[in-house]
Amino acid sequence: MGAAGMKDEILFKEYMTGLGEIHGKEISDTIKNIYWKTLKPFPDEECQRAFEIIIQKSRFFPKPVDFLEILQAEETYGDRAAIAWSEVMSRLQSDPYNSTSWNDNIIPGCINRLGGWDHLCRSTTKELTWIEKRFAELHKALSRREPFPQIEGGKIRLLIDNTLK
Repeated sequence: MGAAGMKDEILFKEYMTGLGEIHGKEISDTIKNIYWKTLKPFPDEECQRAFEIIIQKSRFFPKPVDFLEILQAEETYGDRAAIAWSEVMSRLQSDPYNSTSWNDNIIPGCINRLGGWDHLCRSTTKELTWIEKRFAELHKALSRREPFPQIEGGKIRLLIDNTLK
């Protein structure tokens, strides 16, 4: 959870009213208070994203738990990025010539967007501090996309060849 917490009551009320209109439900003050208390610990931008996901995907009026599932998943992105970065650093230190298979299938996409494996291998410790921050942002963004296929190094050519047929 973010330290700031939800503060934008106007945005909250607009989204709640919109949800009510979409689902044909009148939103009482009691309902607003329950949802406000549920969302209050989370930052505005995360709540806004949760509302947008629910508006796009929910066929029924959401329960507070629907918001919590989305918001608590947000918290795990940082944990997964940290674990992935730890794997990258471990590989840099122990086996820098092996960059073909990873436990986290999002890592190759992050590495490519950061300039490639060779760039990481040549980076200084100070540069890696900044690269780590960018890696975490990329990992979070790429984690939100459709699932990546798990592809081992040599199999990618076969996949490309089969796709082109």
